[in-house]
Amino acid sequence: MADSDQFPPAHGDEADLFRAFNNDLMQSIDRSVRDTTPQTIEDACAFAWTEFMRHQPSRERNWQGWLFRVAQREAWRLERGRLDHNKHEFNALHEVEVVDDGVSPLEEIEIRNDVKDALTIVSKLPPRLQRVALLRALGHTYRQIGELTGVSTGRAHKIGVQVDDQIRELLAERARLRGHPSPRAERLWELEQRPPEWLVEKIGPQVRLSRKVAGRPVQQRAWRRAALALDDYRRVAGAEGFAAMTADPPASPILRAPHAAATKALDEFHGLREREREQERSRER
Repeated sequence: MADSDQFPPAHGDEADLFRAFNNDLMQSIDRSVRDTTPQTIEDACAFAWTEFMRHQPSRERNWQGWLFRVAQREAWRLERGRLDHNKHEFNALHEVEVVDDGVSPLEEIEIRNDVKDALTIVSKLPPRLQRVALLRALGHTYRQIGELTGVSTGRAHKIGVQVDDQIRELLAERARLRGHPSPRAERLWELEQRPPEWLVEKIGPQVRLSRKVAGRPVQQRAWRRAALALDDYRRVAGAEGFAAMTADPPASPILRAPHAAATKALDEFHGLREREREQERSRER
């Protein structure tokens, strides 16, 4: 195991930088890498942020350019692999190794509120915990976090438990101040408990956890993201517009962003379900 002193300490600004620059980074990679897919862009940017937290480039220099170059090279690498039909071992955000059925409270914030809200919570953690929280949010297991930060898997897990405990304390304080759950959380509860027909037709009922089937926690979170994204689009497009929804971007500029979010969430969810079916077919052969 590498000496942890080889890795520079977290600065404490990582969550704020991610929140401020990630959208711009993804748009820049989309423009600079031709004929790529949204998933490749997302994977490449996630890889770049992981490297950013590992190497901690100077904030006084062009750290945005550093991120862009790392993400661009990773996107090219992923595209070469895709075109050559080779399999690479890079874990996408929705293709992570599942070590248990536990759900990070940070993931629950992201699903039930939004990404910016989750990053606001992360920015309030001590710097040494921020890095682990962000790496978990980017889809890394404790083993991978240990390799990236130079600590043992057990130590990474222990820090992760501290992260979860502090996040829960912050959430408890927020709940006490607010006195009620967020509208988004209430809406998700309704979609989970009483899924409407239009939602079941698109993604089926809520995914149930099973210790016999690996990957179900990831599928469950993907279902929740898809449910909220589809509901967002239906609220903007109306029932008829939603029923006529296809994979092609709509003509109306107002509908494009929620449509893109909905189709991305759908692709993620269906991709996970198809992978589970393929694994089942492989076991049967």
